[in-house]
Amino acid sequence: MEVTIGKACKLHLPQLALDLAEAFEDSSVRRLDVQVWVDVLAACATNLWGEGVSRSWQKVVKELNITPDEGCCLLILTTVARHGLASLGLEVLQVIKGLNVAWEEYHIAPILEAFCRVGNVQQAFEMLSLMRSSHIHPTTETTQPLFEVLCSLPGAIDEAWGILDELHQKGKIIDVTALNVILQAAIAIGDLQTALGAYKAAQSLDVQPNIDTFNLLFAGCIATEQRQLADRLLTEMRDAHIRPDVRTYERLITLCLTQVTYEDAFFYLEEMKAAGHVPPLAIYEALVQKCIHTGDPRAQLALEEMRECGYEPTLDLKRVLNAGAGSLTQPPRSGFTSAGGEQQGEGAEAEQGRRRTRSPRVVL
Repeated sequence: MEVTIGKACKLHLPQLALDLAEAFEDSSVRRLDVQVWVDVLAACATNLWGEGVSRSWQKVVKELNITPDEGCCLLILTTVARHGLASLGLEVLQVIKGLNVAWEEYHIAPILEAFCRVGNVQQAFEMLSLMRSSHIHPTTETTQPLFEVLCSLPGAIDEAWGILDELHQKGKIIDVTALNVILQAAIAIGDLQTALGAYKAAQSLDVQPNIDTFNLLFAGCIATEQRQLADRLLTEMRDAHIRPDVRTYERLITLCLTQVTYEDAFFYLEEMKAAGHVPPLAIYEALVQKCIHTGDPRAQLALEEMRECGYEPTLDLKRVLNAGAGSLTQPPRSGFTSAGGEQQGEGAEAEQGRRRTRSPRVVL
């Protein structure tokens, strides 16, 4: 029988393997070798069979008092996340601790996902606090299940802020990713005001915004085309000594291109390169398309620089280039920064905009 059960496990037939094992022990005075039960547990977890994992875990860990190794525990945690078996996940976490294995993000993240799968937002946020208190740094990927829940449940964003406030009052550490996922969800549903309110109240939770916080807010500014708000946020970011990253520049440039006066897009491009970042293809494409649509001869210069970076135009950009071929026949300027805004029909307003952005202090 043990050979048959083992073959069922290898053939990815966990239900058959578990049914045979349980039926054998129910009808016989003999007991199966403990390794057979461990193999059944591993087979159930490998095939993401939630019920089978719960049943075999009960037998292996609670009845036979066998401790699975970390590899088996990780397989079980994957099943836990898939089926929302958060209680089982917490038991697995304690087993891992008993193995003297230091907890990592990938140990706790599946349990967070399991809580989210059953709509338990409070426990999901507590998993973030557990990570932080265990000196584990959650990421945006860690909070993706929370983001999906907050976007899908009415009133969940307001409830989430109340949960964070309650956890803070209990002395729990609030990780910045908990703040960011609320901002991310609010911006995703078009509620920039709620996102700004959460950002401004971060200090009340002893949370320090990071670069991801500001990048999310810049995304909200793009959606609403609020350039002045972005200027204020950029000033606050620099005052907090947070350095822009590639995504920051990408979003600032994208935001500038939503405006009638878009000269600052080129300024941020130069600043981005000076900081040692390679502009992504999407930025060059957006610049080229904007220049073509406005008749700006710098489209040719942007296109040449794009190719120097090793990028080739996408099909969409090729269509735009073909449609606006006439604008690329004009000689490009010697550099992205124009000598005068009037060449683009922008006049003194463009020049003032450039000077304002180049200044160390942004007008609030």
